[in-house]
Amino acid sequence: MTRISLLVKLGTFGLLLCFEMAVAKAQQNAVLETMTCQAWSLTKQEGRSFAVAWLEGYLAGASQKMEIDYSRIVDTMARLATFCAAHPDLTVAQAYRTLRGFAHFGCDANTADTCQFAIFSNAAATFAKRFALAGSQRGLVSDVKLNADLYCVCINRPVPASYNACIPTAQGWCKQGGAISSTFNH
Repeated sequence: MTRISLLVKLGTFGLLLCFEMAVAKAQQNAVLETMTCQAWSLTKQEGRSFAVAWLEGYLAGASQKMEIDYSRIVDTMARLATFCAAHPDLTVAQAYRTLRGFAHFGCDANTADTCQFAIFSNAAATFAKRFALAGSQRGLVSDVKLNADLYCVCINRPVPASYNACIPTAQGWCKQGGAISSTFNH
């Protein structure tokens, strides 16, 4: 009797020990919104690589591109390491957004309307990219030069090819949005 009782106790202890180890391992999460660059720099190489791969995947999903450029991950790793060394108090997410030029856009129109956006690069306002958002929709756009690239938004009409032509007309409402910021651009 005591032998069986001892085996049951040992088995129960073993199961509890395995459970505790699994819980401890599961709690090793990296919250990139709060993890500082300094903390990220001190993690193991595979942890840093995984974080950058996750961020690239998040970006792909947020921008509705179902592709990941693996060479970009390697480049981003190197750039993020350099950037984080110079800015140890920033969070990893802030550093990544800065490096990749993330900008939030929103369509303040009615849900039945569509906002057409165009991004123009540099002071010469050279056309760079175009995208659309449904009314009340929010979107995340990458690879813009924050506080330098310009944007134009039109409701229910195509965006003109020139930033200077982005004005209200008889064909519909348009506005020059100015320089793109990292917060919401409407």
